[in-house]
Amino acid sequence: MADALYGNAPRCLTYLDTLLHPAVPSLLSQQMTAMEPHDIGEALIALSGMSHLLEQEAAQRGKTLEHAAELATAHGEHELALADEEVVLEGVRARGALEEGHHAWRRYVAACYVQAATADRKLAAGVEDKEQQVAQAQELVADTET
Repeated sequence: MADALYGNAPRCLTYLDTLLHPAVPSLLSQQMTAMEPHDIGEALIALSGMSHLLEQEAAQRGKTLEHAAELATAHGEHELALADEEVVLEGVRARGALEEGHHAWRRYVAACYVQAATADRKLAAGVEDKEQQVAQAQELVADTET
């Protein structure tokens, strides 16, 4: 019932110094000047009944730090996954460029073939004309000899 009425925080506002009990720094003792600032803060928080809030905050900060570490790990894993994906995509792009190079080479060879075939046809036509001229010349020579 006392916890329900007064809470679980200490409510002592006096300090008793005895010979049997060693002197310790306290908010109410004369040795308060020996207390560190963080000790004074903790004593005031305990006196006001807010220690559980401080503990909750410490637990929440711990969880926040854990989540931040997990997030950093996840970001690192994500960056590694992106790097792996980029390697795969670079391979795909390289294969695409290689295939495009093969197509360009085939087009080049085909264009060279067309050019050579055209030149061959022109030369063949020229040879045929020359053969006809030779045949005509031979006929003329044969006619003049007879």
